[in-house]
Amino acid sequence: MRKTFIALMIITVFIMGFMTGCPIQVPPKQDAAIKEKTNLGMSDLVKAKDRGIEANLTESLAADPVTKFYGIKASVSHDVVTLMGTVKTEDQKKHAEEIVRSTGLERIKEVINDIVVDPNASELPFDW
Repeated sequence: MRKTFIALMIITVFIMGFMTGCPIQVPPKQDAAIKEKTNLGMSDLVKAKDRGIEANLTESLAADPVTKFYGIKASVSHDVVTLMGTVKTEDQKKHAEEIVRSTGLERIKEVINDIVVDPNASELPFDW
């Protein structure tokens, strides 16, 4: 009788343990690997989004009759656009920034216009 009681108590303890949901422990090495993959995934997502914005802006700048011959580059990092290149006039510099702002990309937080104005700047020898 006593053995039966002990057996029932052991079974009851196991059943109660399973019913209350024992937490699963993830080994520290696996936990760190999971966190690293998750962080890389978000970083890659941000970079992909930035590259998409860059492609859109580069296409817009290359298609514009005022800016297309100067090879103006748009670099994007965390929704901040930086314009680089050299143009002949201040109006051309402002025009390039207006193109970026008029693209309708609401994700753009800021535009940094680092385009250099040089009256002696030469146009690219081809339509790129």
